[in-house]
Amino acid sequence: MEKPTDIYKVTGRIRVIFNYIIINLICSPLPPGRLKNWFLRRTGMKVGKDAWVNPQCVFDPLNPEMITIDDGAFLGWGCRLMAHVIVPSEKGGYDYKDGEVVIKSKAFVGGFSTVLPDTIVEGMLFNNSLVCEDIPKGERWGGVPAKKISNND
Repeated sequence: MEKPTDIYKVTGRIRVIFNYIIINLICSPLPPGRLKNWFLRRTGMKVGKDAWVNPQCVFDPLNPEMITIDDGAFLGWGCRLMAHVIVPSEKGGYDYKDGEVVIKSKAFVGGFSTVLPDTIVEGMLFNNSLVCEDIPKGERWGGVPAKKISNND
């Protein structure tokens, strides 16, 4: 990929604009609840029953269909779930990388945390953390980058 603007080859411009409007203008200020989850599902996200999505959460408008929030999962205020990243290439230019983001049932993602592509969160993630690897069930993680802090005992 030569320029970051080539990302529209992955998802059409109209679809990205639609997703952006739903995610950022309609859902962002809404309190957690069924209405917000219903709107998020319109973008292609998989949102389970009783998922708790707090206001100001940011979801990837390019690949929302790669984001899964299972039943009873909790997303804190202002967290970010990114199913794609654009990173500098070793050869110059940019590389586009994408992958699934899965927040499992009863998982907790603290406020203002960022979850990157190819990540499964099953445990607890503290506030203001950056996750780039899986968080197993029963573990507490935090920091930038997130590291295991303790077990849920």
